[in-house]
Amino acid sequence: MRKILRKPNLFSYFLVIIIIIFLLASLNVLSKTYAIKDKEGNIVKITNIYQLSLSEKEAGYTISILVNDTSSKGNFNSSPTSKRTNGIIRVIDGDTIELFLFNTVSFIMIRLNGIDCPEKGQPFYEEGTNYTSSLSLYKEVGVIKYDKDEYGRLIADIILPDGKNLSEELVRAGFAWWYYLYSDDLVLKQLENEARLDKKGLWSQPNPMPPWEFRRLDLANKLKKEGNNMKWLWTWGGKYFGYRDGDNLWTHDGYHVGKFRGDNVYSRDGRYLGEIKSDNRLITNKSKKNVVSSSFTPYANRVGYVKYVDYVGYVMYLGYEEFPSPEEIKSRYKL
Repeated sequence: MRKILRKPNLFSYFLVIIIIIFLLASLNVLSKTYAIKDKEGNIVKITNIYQLSLSEKEAGYTISILVNDTSSKGNFNSSPTSKRTNGIIRVIDGDTIELFLFNTVSFIMIRLNGIDCPEKGQPFYEEGTNYTSSLSLYKEVGVIKYDKDEYGRLIADIILPDGKNLSEELVRAGFAWWYYLYSDDLVLKQLENEARLDKKGLWSQPNPMPPWEFRRLDLANKLKKEGNNMKWLWTWGGKYFGYRDGDNLWTHDGYHVGKFRGDNVYSRDGRYLGEIKSDNRLITNKSKKNVVSSSFTPYANRVGYVKYVDYVGYVMYLGYEEFPSPEEIKSRYKL
């Protein structure tokens, strides 16, 4: 039997065109990034899928295009200084924000460069946070990155849609200190002096406490309250080392260098460092030096303590040796 081949008719061409249009439309949908918002208009999720779950629909959430790969349209304003599309989606406090990078579809925490805003519990904390929100929240910004801090946050300047520097605007308005301990920016210094003279924001107070002093005092009070969980420690030879806080070993200058498992203490890469004997003395058992336990991620550095005096050393046990000093451990792990 011979197969009869028919020439494509007009309907076939039309059907092919419809399929092509459908495929192109699907690809266009997938190339967009969408924002799911709650009833108050806050962004709760970023997604590439144009679809709400049943629970999201019941909660009254809405979905909209956040950005298109070939366009800067959406909920973020255009920034003439930005080389790539970055949107601020959350303000943590006056000097800390969360940024969404559209090109990599990723989130990053930003610590504003060169300034320090009032901490929670200080006067003008709310005002500083609100001011940062009013200038930057849900806007497209430029980012000039410098480094990362001990918490893993990116230290950066944020350039607003109008080309202004967010750090400078906060200092200008009197909602931030020039963080001179870590910055030599003379523009910020000048802006702080002007805000002081004009008694703007926090400078309307007679003697405002810098946030870094507030944090130090706050930590000291917390540690004082938690003093029952802390044990001051010396090496077997009588040298002051630091303290044990729960299962963590800290140097006197605020470095988290060890984790206790029972009375044995292990370094961040899991290697045996030593153990506690005689209640508050650290010593190393030579036979355990090759023992390896699980590693751990250290906490961020704390405020250090004034060193306690050294004591008289004990006679060394056979098979033991002196526990490494804070300086030796920090040198070993390049702290």
